[in-house]
Amino acid sequence: MRFLSDEWLAALDAAAVAAGPGATPLDARLVVEQVVQGGRDPVRYHLVLDPSGGRVHRGPADRPDLVVTVDRVTAVALARGEENAQHALAAGRCKLRGRLDLLATHVEALQALDDVFAAVRAATDYDPADR
Repeated sequence: MRFLSDEWLAALDAAAVAAGPGATPLDARLVVEQVVQGGRDPVRYHLVLDPSGGRVHRGPADRPDLVVTVDRVTAVALARGEENAQHALAAGRCKLRGRLDLLATHVEALQALDDVFAAVRAATDYDPADR
């Protein structure tokens, strides 16, 4: 499946739902919107985590707690595990806005997503031009 495609987003959502409520320990609601710039139009999707589990949806969130904006090359590197978000942020390739305090508050839940989405990451086709 192609990175950022509808199929890819559906696979992320299915993985989040299958993982269930215990996969991302969270005692409150957290909504993170991702904006990937590049190409004709930016790709926007958002992740909703709460005590009942997680969901991934195409499009912008109505009220995101955090908005993460990256270029496509950085998005691919992050998704493949070749780059970490802290390094991309320090290098200016990742921009954050919103409730930045929630990153520290929910770090455990956000780190757990690596395991939740591992199978999707392994099955993803990335455009060679983005490597």
